[in-house]
Amino acid sequence: MFLMEAQAEVYFQPAPEDKVFEWSLVLTARGIPHWVERAEDGLRLLVPRRHQKRALRELRLYDMENRPRKARAHEDLPGAKSVFWTIVVITALECLTFHPALAPWLKRYGMGDARAILSGKWWLTITALTLHADPAHLLGNMLFGGLFVALVRASWPAGFTWFSVILTGALGNYLNCLLRRDFFFLGASTAVFGALGILCALRWRMADRRAALLSLGVGFALLGLLGTGGERTDPLAHLLGFLVGLLWGLFWAKRIEKVEPYDLWFKVLAVALPVVAWFKALYPFSFLARHSIFNY
Repeated sequence: MFLMEAQAEVYFQPAPEDKVFEWSLVLTARGIPHWVERAEDGLRLLVPRRHQKRALRELRLYDMENRPRKARAHEDLPGAKSVFWTIVVITALECLTFHPALAPWLKRYGMGDARAILSGKWWLTITALTLHADPAHLLGNMLFGGLFVALVRASWPAGFTWFSVILTGALGNYLNCLLRRDFFFLGASTAVFGALGILCALRWRMADRRAALLSLGVGFALLGLLGTGGERTDPLAHLLGFLVGLLWGLFWAKRIEKVEPYDLWFKVLAVALPVVAWFKALYPFSFLARHSIFNY
């Protein structure tokens, strides 16, 4: 599947008529404007330039889902490699938080504290996502979180995907604080289940009713299997993260083309949010705070 550029639109190289009409039905179902034009060596499918990325992504997903199982087994999800290496980097950085000299200090100032958050320290809803009780907790979140993010990334741009995961995790934590008022927490589990909620919402929007209900049922099953066991597990946080992700995914599933042109900015936001949150958490103890120019 190859795209060619024209002055006002992009088009797929001429293909057999049945294939072009099949692609046309897919784009019609997804609400993507297009038209079919006859060329010398077959039909070609034309798409307005601003819908190029979305059209190509939808057709790739359609072809992946309808290829024989053996062929699909050896094909990566779009963006899966970048998600894998991002998870590797995040895991490596977070392993530093277990260093004996850093762990007590980081947990003291970055752990989620419901009372502090409700009094205005919103950044703790994000810093808490980057801290974990032990390496097993970290690896579990990275494993399942990486899987869910990779599946969401197949349908959404990279920057908006990561921004959405961080935001749903932070919002889930904040709602948990509103409901419980007085407790401490840490871990990325809320964001992991936020990604699961987004994934279920996308399946709901993309699939027929039976497949959508099945995907939603699988989502709740995973929520019960992975989110309610263990001595240090917070089922309410997992449920809230899942629900926030579900609502976020339902809202943006059919509006994603509106944010695609701004994906670079969402990449910047996805990196800036945890950096700014940690700066806010550690600022009183930093070099900058000791110089009066930064206190005005």
